[in-house]
Amino acid sequence: MNKKAKQLFSRLLSLVMLFSVLTGVGFYPDTVYAQMADNTETRTTTGKTVVAQNDLEDIELMQTAVNETKVTIRINDVNSILDQADSLKLTAKMYCDDIATQTIEEIISLNTNSDVYTVDFENFGKYTVETEYLKDNNSISKSEDVVMGIAAEEYNLALLNASFPVALFTLSVLDGITINAEGKNIPTFVAFERQSAWNWNSLPQNVYKIPTLPESDYNNTFSNWTNAQKKTASYVKDLYEISPNAFFHLYTVDNYVEHIFMFLVANQIPEEQYNVVLLSDGSGTYSAFNATFQNDNGAKYNEMLDEWKNIKTKTKADGKFDPTGIKYLYNPDYQCLQNYPP
Repeated sequence: MNKKAKQLFSRLLSLVMLFSVLTGVGFYPDTVYAQMADNTETRTTTGKTVVAQNDLEDIELMQTAVNETKVTIRINDVNSILDQADSLKLTAKMYCDDIATQTIEEIISLNTNSDVYTVDFENFGKYTVETEYLKDNNSISKSEDVVMGIAAEEYNLALLNASFPVALFTLSVLDGITINAEGKNIPTFVAFERQSAWNWNSLPQNVYKIPTLPESDYNNTFSNWTNAQKKTASYVKDLYEISPNAFFHLYTVDNYVEHIFMFLVANQIPEEQYNVVLLSDGSGTYSAFNATFQNDNGAKYNEMLDEWKNIKTKTKADGKFDPTGIKYLYNPDYQCLQNYPP
C-alpha cells in the first residue's frame, strides 16, 4: 500500500475504532493481528485421504496442501486397468439445503506409469465427489460417492451492508488481511447487500464469493439478505466441520451484531477460535446508540448486558439464533440487535 493510501486508511480507522462493551469485540487492528500470530502455532488442519472404492481400482483423493484448493488423485496401479479404461471422470459438488451451489467436472486421461493426477476444486468447503472410469467416453465402472473437505487454517468472512463498512473492508483487503504473518493464504469469503460495490468477476487473490450463495446474490442491485445470512451460517458450519481447529475472522457491521450469534456461536465454534471486527455503519450507529442510552443511568445497559449473555448461552445450547423474546428487539427479521450497539 502506498503512502497516500496508508494515510487514508489511518484516517478512516480513526472513525471506527469502536469496541463492543457488550461483546468484548471491536476494531483493534494491532490486537487482531497479534492474536492471529499467537494462534498460529496451536492450530493444525491436515488434509484427510478419502478412498472412492471401485471394482477396477480404488481412487484416493486428498487435498494437495492445506490453504490451497487443489486435490491430488492417486490410482495405485493404473497400468492394470488401461486395457479397460482410458480416462477418469470426476464430479465434485458443494451443497447447501440439498442444492448444488458449486460443481467441478474434470475428465482426466489415464497414462501409462502415471498414478498421480491433480484437479483444482477452486474453492474451500465440503464436497461430495463422484468418480467413474470411462472407455471411449462411455462409463465402465462407477465409484460410490465420497465426501471430502478443502480446508484452511484460517478464514476471513465478511457479510456487509451499507457503503461505509464496505469501503473500510476493501481497504483492509488491500492492506493484506488475506495473508497471515507467516505468509500463508487466508481464504476470504465476501458478500455485500449492495452488490455493485465490487466487480465480482475480478476478485483479489485469496478472495472468493461465498460459495453457498446463489449467483443472483452477486449480479443484482441488492442481495436477498436474510437468505444470504442463512446460507452463510450453513457454510461456516461446513467449514468448522472440515477444519475444527481453524481460526475464524468475522467482519460485520455494528448494526448486524447478531451475525456473531448466527455464524459463530450457533455453530458452537469456541471463543478462542474466532475474533470479530465491527465496522461502523456511520451515522446510523451513533443514532441508535444515542436513542438507546441517552437517558440511561447504567441500569438499562446492565440489563441489556445480562440479556446479551443469556442470548449467547441459549444460542450456543440450541445451535441456532432465535430473536424471539428479546426485550429490546429492533426487528425480528433483520438488524435484530441494532438496539444493542457497540
